Amino acid sequence: MIQDIFPHKFINHYDPSRKAEEGSIILCFSGRKVLISAECFPLLSDLSNVDPEKLIYLFSVDQDKNYFLCTEEPEELPEGFAFEDVKSLRDKDWQHRYRLFVAYTGLQLAEWYRSNRFCGKCGSLTHPDDTERAIRCDSCGRVIYPRIVPAVIVGVLKGDKMLVTKYARGYAHYALVAGFTEIGETLEETVAREVLEETGLTVKNIRYYKSQPWGIVDDLLAGFFCEAVDDEIKMDDTELAVAKWVSREEMVPQPQNDSLTSEMMRMFQEGKVSAKILSEQTVWPSIGDSDNDRNGSDESSGSAITREPFDASYMWQVVNQTRESFKASDDARDAGLTFPENVERMTNIAYGPDDKWQLLDLYWPKYCEESPLPVIISVHGGGWVYGTKETYQYYCTDLAKRGFAVVNFTYRLAPEFQYPSSLEDVNLVCEWVRKNAESFGLDPQNIFGVGDSAGAHLLALHAGFCTNETFAETFPFVKPEGFSWKGIGLNCGVYRIKIDRNDPGRAFGMMQALMPNHGTDEELEMINAEKAVTEHFPPVFLMTADGDFLQQDALDFAAALMKKSVPFSLNFYHGTKGKLGHVFHCDQRLPEAELCNDQECAFFMEQMDHEKIQ
Repeated sequence: MIQDIFPHKFINHYDPSRKAEEGSIILCFSGRKVLISAECFPLLSDLSNVDPEKLIYLFSVDQDKNYFLCTEEPEELPEGFAFEDVKSLRDKDWQHRYRLFVAYTGLQLAEWYRSNRFCGKCGSLTHPDDTERAIRCDSCGRVIYPRIVPAVIVGVLKGDKMLVTKYARGYAHYALVAGFTEIGETLEETVAREVLEETGLTVKNIRYYKSQPWGIVDDLLAGFFCEAVDDEIKMDDTELAVAKWVSREEMVPQPQNDSLTSEMMRMFQEGKVSAKILSEQTVWPSIGDSDNDRNGSDESSGSAITREPFDASYMWQVVNQTRESFKASDDARDAGLTFPENVERMTNIAYGPDDKWQLLDLYWPKYCEESPLPVIISVHGGGWVYGTKETYQYYCTDLAKRGFAVVNFTYRLAPEFQYPSSLEDVNLVCEWVRKNAESFGLDPQNIFGVGDSAGAHLLALHAGFCTNETFAETFPFVKPEGFSWKGIGLNCGVYRIKIDRNDPGRAFGMMQALMPNHGTDEELEMINAEKAVTEHFPPVFLMTADGDFLQQDALDFAAALMKKSVPFSLNFYHGTKGKLGHVFHCDQRLPEAELCNDQECAFFMEQMDHEKIQ
C-alpha cells in the first residue's frame, strides 16, 4: 500500500527547531499540484528566491531525507521542474515509490497549514506551535491539529463471492463499499450502515483487516471484511453505478497496488479471505465486539467470542514482574561477557517500518572463507512479553562461531502489540533474509531457525504457517516468496498453552497480554503449534533438560511430529553439577550449553544442501 515504503522509514516526529539546509528537500504546492521533475522534488539549493527561515519542517525519511514545506509559491521555477497534480502521480512508474507517499502526506499538511492561516473562532492570524504539530492562535488560545477523517473500506463476502461496486461519478474502476464514520458511531457500526445504505444488504461477522492513511483527502481508512446475511442487492443509484457479486476468477482489482481497497480485492482474488474464514473466528477478531450489540442486535457485530473476565491490573502485574525477573536473570547470566573477537557483526538493520521494534543484528564468523553462509534465524524467548536482540547477542555470536551467519532480531512484544504481531515480525525477518541474501553473502537454500521457550512456540507456528496451507489461510500476511525452513531447533519450548482458569498464574496473565480477546479457549486452540504440524513440517532438533519445567511439552510435541512422520531428533540434557534449568543452552559458561549448541548446529549441517549457488 502507499504507506508501505520498506526498507525506507517514515519519521513523522515533529521538530520545529530543525532548519532547512542546502540538501533539504522542499515540497512546493500550487493548489493541489506539487513541484516535481521526473520523480524528484527540488532541493533548497534549486530554489534561489526562497527564504529558508520561512520553511516549515514536515517529516523525514530514513533520517537523512528531511522534507520542508514552502508555504509560498516560488517566483521562479527551477529548470526542469513543473507543477503536477498530486492525484495523477499514482499513474507514474516510480523508481522510488516512497516519494508518492511523501507527496500525499505533504499535500495533507500543506492544505492544513493553508486552511488555518486565520483562526476560525476569532479571525486572528495564527502560527505553527513551537512544541507540537499544531497551529496556535495567540489571541483566543485556540489550538488546531491536523485534520484526520475516519472512513471504512468494506469487503462484503457471501459464499465464494465478493461484492464490488462502481461509483456513480468520479473513479471509473471497480471498488468496494466505502463511507465516512458519522458522529457517535463505532467503526463497526459504520460498516453495517454503509453496506445497508448503499446495497440494502445486512452483514454479520465484521472483522477488522488493516488501516491506511490517505493524505490526499485527509482520510484514515479502516478496512473490514464481513459476511452478508443474504445476497439480494438493492443498490442506491445516487451513490453507485454498479453493485454486483463476483467470483475470484471474475475479480478485477484496481490497476494501482497502493490502496487498501486494491489489496483487499487481491486478498479475495488469491483465496486468502473467505466467508468461511470469517465465520470460523480466525486471527482477525472483531474490534469492539461486546457480549451484545449495543443497539440490541447481534447481526452486525458478528461476535463469536466468549470473553474471559479481563483484569488489566492483574495482567500488567504479571507482565511487569516477568520483565523484571527475566531481565535480572539474564543480566546475571551474561555479566562479564564480551563480544568475541572471531565474530563480525552489523547492528540495527531495519527489517520493517518500526524503528524501535523491527531491527535486527547480523553476525558471521570472522575468518570463514565459505560463501554464501548457511543462516540461522534466532527467535528469542521471554514469555511473549519480554526480550530484545541485545538479550541474545552472546548466545547468537556463539552460534556464529560454528560457521553460520546468525540473524538476531527484536520483535514486537505483548501487550503493547498483540498476536499475531510477533509472528508477523518473524515472517518479515524471513522475508528480509530471502530478499537480501545475495547482498549479505547468505545462502537462501540453507536457512535454519532456533527458538527457545516462547520463541520456540513462535518458530513452530511459523514453520506450520510455511508448510500447512489451511493454517496459513488464517493469517493476514503471506509466506515470503521462495522461503522455506531447512530445519529448526526448538529449545525448551512451549507448544500448547494450557491454563487452569480456577487457579490463574503467570501463563494466564501472559495469555491475557498476548491475545486480542485475552486468552479464550478458541484463541488457545488457534495458537496450538501441535495442530499446525503436517508431513511437510521441516526437520526438528527438539531439546529439553532435567530441570526444565516444560519437559512434557517437548514429549508431547515429539508425539505430534511422530504422528505426521516428520524427521526429528529429541535430546534430553542432564546437568553434571545439578539439574539444568529452563533455556540453559543460552548460558555461555555451561559445558552442557556448549554440547547442546554443538549438537544442534551439527543437526543443521546434516540437513544442508551443500551445492553452491551459482
